[in-house]
Amino acid sequence: MEYNSITSINCIGIDFGLRHCGIAIGQTLTRNARPLTIIKAINGAIAMYQLEAIIHTYQIKTIVIGSICDHTLAKILLSFSQLLRHRHPNLKIYFVEEMGTSKEARILVKSRRQRDDAIAASLILENWFNEISR
Repeated sequence: MEYNSITSINCIGIDFGLRHCGIAIGQTLTRNARPLTIIKAINGAIAMYQLEAIIHTYQIKTIVIGSICDHTLAKILLSFSQLLRHRHPNLKIYFVEEMGTSKEARILVKSRRQRDDAIAASLILENWFNEISR
């Protein structure tokens, strides 16, 4: 993965789930991510119009999706990524291991009454930033 340290690319991270998908936003220049929103899903079918609005509004060039070990969910995730590639052929899509990000996010929001999906997405995106900076 080649990312020039001078050029800033807007990215989103996705914590993919059957009922909710956490979305985080970040930039390759700062290598920081922040939780953005949670998009509802029905059996893994994400509201694509909401995701596309984010892609357009923030001029997203790269999407980083947390990869999942669960076979059934992995098949849904693969279909989702193929649909994204079809609808947005210029987007770069990467997968990173998301093991432990949801658990870590739950710890971070333990004292608050909020969902942890978007925080998990920011952890996924920051993990990817760490990978590309090596």
